[in-house]
Amino acid sequence: MAPSAITITEQYAPLSLKTHASKHLATETFGSQGARYAKNMIGETLESRVAAIDQDTCEAGDEDAFFVADMGEVYRQHMRWKKNLQRVKPHYAVKCNPDPQVLRLLAGLGTGFDCASKAEIEQVLNMGVDPSRIIYAQPCKTKSYVRYAAKQGVKQMTFDNADELYKTKQLFPDAELFLRILTDDSASLCRLSLKFGASLDSTKNLLELAKQLDLNVVGVAFHVGSGASDPEAFLKAVRDARLVFDQAAEVGYILSTLDVGGGFVSDTFEEMAGVLTDALDEHFPPQVRVIGEPGRYYVSSAFSIACNVIARRTVKDPELNTTSYMLYLNDGVYGNFSSIMFDHQHPVPRILKSGDRLLYDKNVSEDDKGKAIEYSIWGPTCDGIDCIAESCTFPEVLDVGDWLYFEDMGAYTKLPPIDMASGRRPSTSFTSASTSYPSYSYNDTTTTSRPRTNRRNNGRPGTARPRTGASTLVAEAQQAICAVSESRGISPTVGLAFVNLDTGEAVLSQICDSQTYVRTIHKLMVYSPSEILIVSTAANPKSKLFSIIEENLNDLNSNIVLLDRRYWAETTGLEYIQQLAFAEDVEAIKISIGGNYFALCCIAAVLKYIELGLSKTFPFHSLRIKYEPSEGSMMIDVSTIRSLELIQNLQTPKSSDCLFGLLNQTVTPMGSRLLRSNILQPLTNADTLNTRYDALEELTTREEMFFATRQGKLLARNLNAMLICTAALKAFLDVDKILTALIILPTTSSVQHTEQSVNNVIMLKQFVNSIKPIFEALTGSRSAMLEEIRQLCASDNVEPIQELIDDVINEDTTFASQPLDLRNQRTYAVKSGVNGLLDVARQTYKEAMTDAYQHVTELGQTHDLPLEMKFDNVRQFFIRLPASELEDRLLNPVFVNVFRRKNIVECQTLDLMKWNQKIADSHNEVLMMSAKAVQELIVEIRGQMSILFKICESVAMLDMISSFAQLVTSQDYVRPQLTATLAIKSGRHPIREKVQTNNFIANDVYATQQTRFQIITGCNMSGKSTYIRSIALMSVMAQIGSFVPAQFASFPILHQLFARVSTDDSMEANVSTFAAEMRETAFILRNIDKRSMAIIDELGRGTSTRDGLAIAIAIAEALVESRALVWFATHFRDLANIMAERNGVINLHLAVDMTDRETMTMLYKIAEGAVTEEHYGLALAKVVPLPAQVLEHATLVATELEQQVKRKKKTSLAIIHSRRRKLILNLKEHLVQAQNGSMEGDVLRSWLKELQKEFVIRMTAIDSEAREAESESVDVTDEGSTADDAEAREQSRAREGTVISISDDVASESASDRTQTPQIESSKSSREVTRLKQENQRMQNLPMMTTQDSHMEHSTMQDSVEDSDE
Repeated sequence: MAPSAITITEQYAPLSLKTHASKHLATETFGSQGARYAKNMIGETLESRVAAIDQDTCEAGDEDAFFVADMGEVYRQHMRWKKNLQRVKPHYAVKCNPDPQVLRLLAGLGTGFDCASKAEIEQVLNMGVDPSRIIYAQPCKTKSYVRYAAKQGVKQMTFDNADELYKTKQLFPDAELFLRILTDDSASLCRLSLKFGASLDSTKNLLELAKQLDLNVVGVAFHVGSGASDPEAFLKAVRDARLVFDQAAEVGYILSTLDVGGGFVSDTFEEMAGVLTDALDEHFPPQVRVIGEPGRYYVSSAFSIACNVIARRTVKDPELNTTSYMLYLNDGVYGNFSSIMFDHQHPVPRILKSGDRLLYDKNVSEDDKGKAIEYSIWGPTCDGIDCIAESCTFPEVLDVGDWLYFEDMGAYTKLPPIDMASGRRPSTSFTSASTSYPSYSYNDTTTTSRPRTNRRNNGRPGTARPRTGASTLVAEAQQAICAVSESRGISPTVGLAFVNLDTGEAVLSQICDSQTYVRTIHKLMVYSPSEILIVSTAANPKSKLFSIIEENLNDLNSNIVLLDRRYWAETTGLEYIQQLAFAEDVEAIKISIGGNYFALCCIAAVLKYIELGLSKTFPFHSLRIKYEPSEGSMMIDVSTIRSLELIQNLQTPKSSDCLFGLLNQTVTPMGSRLLRSNILQPLTNADTLNTRYDALEELTTREEMFFATRQGKLLARNLNAMLICTAALKAFLDVDKILTALIILPTTSSVQHTEQSVNNVIMLKQFVNSIKPIFEALTGSRSAMLEEIRQLCASDNVEPIQELIDDVINEDTTFASQPLDLRNQRTYAVKSGVNGLLDVARQTYKEAMTDAYQHVTELGQTHDLPLEMKFDNVRQFFIRLPASELEDRLLNPVFVNVFRRKNIVECQTLDLMKWNQKIADSHNEVLMMSAKAVQELIVEIRGQMSILFKICESVAMLDMISSFAQLVTSQDYVRPQLTATLAIKSGRHPIREKVQTNNFIANDVYATQQTRFQIITGCNMSGKSTYIRSIALMSVMAQIGSFVPAQFASFPILHQLFARVSTDDSMEANVSTFAAEMRETAFILRNIDKRSMAIIDELGRGTSTRDGLAIAIAIAEALVESRALVWFATHFRDLANIMAERNGVINLHLAVDMTDRETMTMLYKIAEGAVTEEHYGLALAKVVPLPAQVLEHATLVATELEQQVKRKKKTSLAIIHSRRRKLILNLKEHLVQAQNGSMEGDVLRSWLKELQKEFVIRMTAIDSEAREAESESVDVTDEGSTADDAEAREQSRAREGTVISISDDVASESASDRTQTPQIESSKSSREVTRLKQENQRMQNLPMMTTQDSHMEHSTMQDSVEDSDE
C-alpha cells in the first residue's frame, strides 16, 4: 500500500522449537495474548511515527497518511483457516490487497492465488509462484490477457457464458476451466451474482458446448458475495455445485475440483466454516479437490491507517447554542477510503494524537465521559461525496495537526499513484506479532520498500548518483540477504555482509566510503540482494546512508528490513564464522576479518535474521564464507553500468547486445553468474589478471584442450571431418544450487522434501561424475590457473565423495530432465537392502506401471485406435492420439477429460486415473523407505562441502575463461598488456562490431599523464560516442581477464570508471535535461581521482550556449586537475581552442569528407587537432534536407557571426609560452619511458634521433611564433594600433598536437611504433637519455613570462609543478 514502509516485526516462523513451545503455547496463536501483543506493537509504531513529526519544521509530505500492517495477523488468520477449513486450500484474492509483503508471506505459507487481471498474474509470478498455484478467476477476460495467461502457463480459469468458451477455444484451448455458477448473495456486502455466474438452467448447455469444442472443464466455481453474512448461503451453493458435477458426468466430464470462492469475514468465520465443512462432507467425496478465494478475511483486520488533520471548520448553531467541527484529513474516498464507496465500509475514526498527548487505544476517563463534541470527518478534495464519517463524537477538541487512526483498513482500499492532497502515496508500516513461539520475540522495526514511482524527497538533496533511464538491470532472481551498518564521520566506514540462500555463499566486506556512499551502492548492485537489513535507529531520523539506499531501491530491486540494534553483535558474528565456515578456512577468515567490526556485526544480523525470520539454518562447517577487501575491484556506479550497456541493452532489455551478452558464451549457470559479477566489479590485481590472460591464451592456442573443455574432445581429424566427443563443461547442472539445497536444514520432514533430496543426490552424482572429464581435458596445461583447476578436479579429491554416493545410490542412476524418467530414477536410486519393505514397494510400483501400460494397449486394440501413453507432473499418465483418427467417428465415452491440442487429442479413462493414484502412492512409499538412507548420505556429504564448493568455483572460472576463448577464437582479439600507459592500436567497439553488418572502422588510442584529457570534436554522427565508449568497454574487458578487440592493447589498472554519455546518437534522440547532466557530473567530480577513467559526452547542451560553454570549461578544468584519464566529446569548438594549451590536454576529432558541398561522408577515423570543418551542422542540415531558403539564411548568419568573433581575437604570449612548456613536459615523459623501457642499441638510438628531430622542429616553430607575437605587441605599443588576428597563422600551420600516433613510420626490428614504449622494461643506452634530460632541464629553466591572461598562466604553472614533482 505504499512506496516505502517502516516495519515493526516479531518474525512469525522461527526455526527452532527448542525452548518453551508446547501444545498450550501453540494454541495461543489464536488467543487474546497474540492480539494484545500485536495491538501494542501497532500502537508503538503509530505513536513513534507521529511523535517524530514536527509540523512546523518538517519537510513537505512528512505528515502524509501512512498505514501500519500486522503481518502476524495475516499469519494468525492463515492458521485459523487451516484449523477450521482443513479441506479447503486458500487461493488469496490478490485484488483485495496486492501489497507485496502480504503476497510474499502467503506465498511462503503455500497458499494459491486468485487473480483477476494480467497485472495481478504478473505480480504473483514475479515472486516465483508456480503457475499451477494461480487461478484466473475472471469469467469475462480480455483477449490479450488470455494470451498472456497461456504464455505463462496459468491454465486454471473460470467461465460463465458461451462467448467466453469460444474465446477460450481460439486463444487457450489447453486451459483448465471452472464453470462459475449463480448463487444467492443477497446477504453480502458486495453482490457479485448481479454480474457473474451461470444460472442452473443454462449450466448443462454450457457443459455440452464445452464438450463439442473439446475444452477441458475440470471444476465448478461459485462465490456467495464479498463480505457475506449468511452462512447458509454456502450450504445452498454447495448443493447447486453438486448438481452441476452430476450434469458434467452426464456430458462426459469427470470434474475434480470445487472452488467455493470467498465471502468469508472474520466475525462469523467459525460459523461459516462449520456450515461449509458439513456441506462438503455431505455432497463431495474426499478425492474432490476443494479450493477457496478468501480476500478480506486475511487482510482486513491487519491494516490500520493514520491520517493528519490538515484543516478544521467551526460550525456554530445559534438556535441550539452548540458548536461542532468539520475536520479535513489528508486522505479520503478518492484515496485509501475508497472502500466507503465501493466496498460499503464504515471506517470508525479514533484519536491518535491530540496536541502533545498520544491517545492510541486510550479509554475515556470519567471526567471526559460527559463531554461529547460532535465532528464530521472529510477528505481533502472539493467533492461533496468525499465524506469519511458524517457524524462522530470525541471528548477532545481536535485542531489542525492532530492525528486520527482507523482500524480494519486492509481490504479493498484504493492504491492511488499519488495522494490527492500531497502528491505522494502513503507509506505502510508492517508488523508481525505471532505468538506461536513466544520465546523468540523478534520484535524489531522493519521497513519494506515497495517499487517506487520516481518519487524523490524534496526536503533533502539527493547525494546518490541520479537515475536517468530504465531503473532495473538484468539479474538472476535469487534469495540473497544483506546487512549494512556504518560508522559516522566525514569518511564513513560501512560494513556489509551478504548470504545467498540459492548458492550457499556468504561474503563480508568493510568499505571506507565517501559521503555519497558510491562504493556501498556499487557493492549492493553487484550482489543484488532481495532484502537489505539496516539497524532500526538509522530510520528515525533517517541517516544519510539509509536515504541513499532508499533512493536506489529501484535499481537494487530490494526491500529494506529494519532490525533492532541487539542483533548486530560482533561476538555473535565471530561465533557464526567459527561454527559455519569450512573448518580449514576458519583461521584465515578470522585473520582477514580482524578489526573489521562493522562487517562482523553485519554477518551476525544476517544469519540471525535467516535463522529466526526465514526459519532456515546451516549445519556446522558447511557455508562458503569469504572476505572481500574494499580495494580489490574497480568501482563502476549504477548510471555508468547502464549507460555503457554492461549488463543490459538500453533499447531492448532482453537483447544480448550488451557487454554481458557478448561475453556470455558460458555453458553453466555458475559461469554465467561469475561473469556478471566480474563485469560489475572488474579486478584491480595485475597478477591475477595476468594469470587469467595466461589461461585464456593457452585455451586459444591449444585446440585440443579448447575442444575438450568447451565443445567436446577432439578425438580424430582429417581433411573432411573432425571426430568430437561430449564437452566436459556441458555436463554440469547448477551445482551452486544443488550444494546449497544439501546444506540447508529442513524445518519439517515430508514426502516432497524427501523427493527433492533424492533429486539433489542424483544431481550431485552427475556433478561428481562430470569432474573427471575436466581433469582429463586439462592434461598438459601449463598456465597456473588451469593447472590449479586440474589439481582441484583430481581423483584424490573426488573419490571419497564418489565412494559415499556409490555405497547408497545405484551406479546406473542418472539425472533425467523428463518428469517420468526422473520419477523412475528416484524410485530405483537407493540400493536394495537398506529397508526390507523397499523392494516390496518397488515391485508394487513396477506392477502398477505395467498394468497402466497394459490398460492403454488393450484400449487401443479394443477401439482400433493408435493410442500413445504420455506423462506430466500434473495429470500423470494420460493418453494421446492423432485427431485425424476421429474425423469420421466419435470418441468412446470411456475416455474422459478429453481436449484437443492442435492435431492431437489427449484424454484419460477412469481406470487409468486409478492406476495413476496407485502408482503415485507406491512411489511415495518408496521415497519414505529411502528417506533414512538418503538423509544419512547427505549428512556424510556435508563433511565434504568445502572441496565440492571449491571444485564448483573452479568449474565456474574455467567456464568463464573458455567463454572468452570462444569469443577470441572467432574474433580478432589481442591479449592486453598491463602498463602505466593506455595504448590501443586499431581498437574496435566490441558490441557495435557484433551488431553491424558492414566492417567496423578501427581507431587508435593513446593516453598518458601528458595526454590524459582528450577533447573529441567532430560532426554529428561522426562516431564520437562510439569511440569513447569503446575505450571504456575495452578497459572493462581487460580488467576481467578477457582479450580485447584490437591489434595491440596496453592498459593501466583503473580503480574507478565513470560515464556521462547520451543514450542515443540519432538526430532525433532526446538527451537528458541540463539538471540531470549537472547532477551526474557533480557526482563524478566528487569521486574522481588519479586512478579513474571518465568519458563525458555532449556536456552543457541543455542550457544557453554561453552558459553551457562556461560550465563545460569549468568542469573540464576540474577534470584535468583530477589527473584522471578523461575523454571529453563536445560540439563546443571554443572549448577545444581554450583548453588546447592546458598541460595534459590534447585535441582530437573524428574525420569527415566534405569535399562535395552537397554530401557528407563520415570517415569514422580519429585524427589530431580539433575539428576543422566549418559549419558542419549546416552541411548535415542540407543532407536531411531543410528548405533551401532556410539554409541560405542560416549560412549567411553563421558567416557573419564567425567574422565578428575572429575580429575580436588576438594572439597571447602566455598561450605561446604554454605551448613551449607543454612540449618540454611531453619530451620528459617520453624520455622517462625510454629510460624505463627495454629498447637498446641501434633501436634506441634511432628512436631518440627521431624524437630529437621532432622536438627541434616543434620548438623552432614555437620560438618563431613567439618572436612574431612580440613584434606585433611592440607595433601595437608604438603605433597605438590593434594587433592583427594571429588565428589565421595558427590555423595555416599544422597543429603540433602531443599524441604520439600509432604507426609504423619508425624503422625498427623489434619496436617500430611508439605504442610499444609503455611495455619496455629497462634501458641500456643512458648516455643519449642523460643528454636529452639535460636539454629538458635547460628548457624548463626558461624565464617565466607574465601576461594579462592570468588564468592560462596559473594553470600552466600549476601543471608544470605537478608534472615536475612526478
